[in-house]
Amino acid sequence: MILFYLLLLVITAVPVAMVLPSLLRKNPRKPGGAEWVDQEIANRMNIEITRSRINEVQRHLENARDRTVAEQELQATMLDDLQNQDSPAKRTTSVPAVWNVALLLMIPVASLIIYNGIGNPKFADTRNPLVAENPNPAATPDLPSLLDQLEEKIAEDPDNPQGWELAATTYMRIGNYAKAENAYAELNRIIVGNPDLLTAWADASILNNGSYTPDAREQIEKALSIDPFHANALWIAGLGARNLGNHAEATGYFVRLKPLLGDDQESIDRVDELIKRSAAIRASENQASPATEASADEPGRGITVVLDIEPDIRQRIDDEAVVFVIAQAKSGPRAPLAVSRHTVADLPLQTTLTESMAMIPDLTIAAFDEITVTARVSLSGNARQQKGDFVSEPATIAEEDPDQSVKLMIKKEIVE
Repeated sequence: MILFYLLLLVITAVPVAMVLPSLLRKNPRKPGGAEWVDQEIANRMNIEITRSRINEVQRHLENARDRTVAEQELQATMLDDLQNQDSPAKRTTSVPAVWNVALLLMIPVASLIIYNGIGNPKFADTRNPLVAENPNPAATPDLPSLLDQLEEKIAEDPDNPQGWELAATTYMRIGNYAKAENAYAELNRIIVGNPDLLTAWADASILNNGSYTPDAREQIEKALSIDPFHANALWIAGLGARNLGNHAEATGYFVRLKPLLGDDQESIDRVDELIKRSAAIRASENQASPATEASADEPGRGITVVLDIEPDIRQRIDDEAVVFVIAQAKSGPRAPLAVSRHTVADLPLQTTLTESMAMIPDLTIAAFDEITVTARVSLSGNARQQKGDFVSEPATIAEEDPDQSVKLMIKKEIVE
């Protein structure tokens, strides 16, 4: 601490020594009030300058009115200068040198007094205060011990979703996929129907088992039944179907995924390559099996949808709002059998729902006789129906109907 105060005094003394001579020097004064003589000379000079400027104005301004205005402005300026110079408020006063020196010396003294009163001398210690407070850094808890503490907390409150989610993400990061899969399973037990958590569960299951397991496939199908355009779920579904040899199914997933990739050109190129490879494999399989080729050429069932929106609703909605055209079984599971995705800017439009648009394998529009088709504008872009969305009345079509087409008009707002 003594060294600290010595340094402080040295730092203070240097600027004081530099400023002190000028403060002690007295301002020279002319005897007999010479400063007022100088002021009088300055006033006369201002008057002469103003007169000269008036003469200049008179020579250059032909218009009498302009000359008068300019002369008045110059005279007013001169009068203002004279008043400012003669005003007592403008006169400078000199402060005795002793007061300047006293004020200069009081500043560092007052600083020391305030510092000792409210300061913290510990900050002058050159040692790292964190190290000083924790002399044994090895005693800091490591990740395994923290995970043990987290597991103890989870055991005390097994229905706490935050604990399971923290455990699941941590286990995934450190590569303990078995515990991550179990944690995601528990998390999905607590929070039901969340496509993000279902997809994360499937991802952990794949990494833990090294393959697209039936459990992983089940979770992905659940996720896509809730959100047919969940990008991560479509990635996993497409890659999983491809690894299982279901290249037609994989192509369907990748085709639905591609429009969701936005400007991610690297991912778009990857999807295009996967679609091309699956198409090449299917072509080679069809050449080897003519019966399979003939079967593949069959178009299957398709439902043509003509869709429009009422003008007053159209004016209230942004062009980029998402439009879903959804086919469901009239009697049976509520999972979508086919989904087509568009934007309000595309309206009016015509699209065709096909078997390749199935969200879940074997649950296609060909698997059911009567199909209900609806259209919905999703302001949030989410596939789930929400308050504030706009929908059409449902239209039902049977497989035996010769005209496999429906007309829909979006004209109703969801208020609940």
